[in-house]
Amino acid sequence: MEWKYAGISLKNGRLWRDVKFSLTYDGQLLSASDKHTRVKNKNEIRFHLAAQLWPVYCNGDFSRFQLDENTIPDAGREVNKVVFAPILARKMNASCRLAIKFLRNEQPGQIVHGGDMDNRLKTLFDALRLPENDNEVLTGLALPTYLSDGQGVCVCLLEDDSLITELSVETVTIMTPLPKSHVRLIIDVELRPFDFR
Repeated sequence: MEWKYAGISLKNGRLWRDVKFSLTYDGQLLSASDKHTRVKNKNEIRFHLAAQLWPVYCNGDFSRFQLDENTIPDAGREVNKVVFAPILARKMNASCRLAIKFLRNEQPGQIVHGGDMDNRLKTLFDALRLPENDNEVLTGLALPTYLSDGQGVCVCLLEDDSLITELSVETVTIMTPLPKSHVRLIIDVELRPFDFR
């Protein structure tokens, strides 16, 4: 299969220092479990964030990362006729730090037991990575307009969620009434190359 990625340019054999940006999500975030994998919810989040990740994917400065013209195509994959590509791949010898501000209607201090926070974060982490197989992308799912013509790339933050090496979560009670399981997230992302020098 031939991979085409618009907007990617190489500089001295490498693509694109520490890269920092923020993502936002306002919508349903359900608890994932072995019985309820929440595939539909993960795809909704993944497709929503992809539109925000596209400018980073095309224009980010990754000049300190180990990257060549094959790194991203090798990490990307096609699942159910949708091409997925990560911003951070394992071969880049880098890690991801996430600082998540989690706005919700629950009372402060209920980070673990209130609203099943750990399993909701699992849903989010799965949505931040590439889908692993066909079962993780529903057929017949309404695709965003940038993917509906079959030419686009769904950009994910990570090839694999094991690339997350540092995490902080701050929960905030939001006074605006929200539907059940609805959250507002501000996700500060920092991608850091390992310095072997």
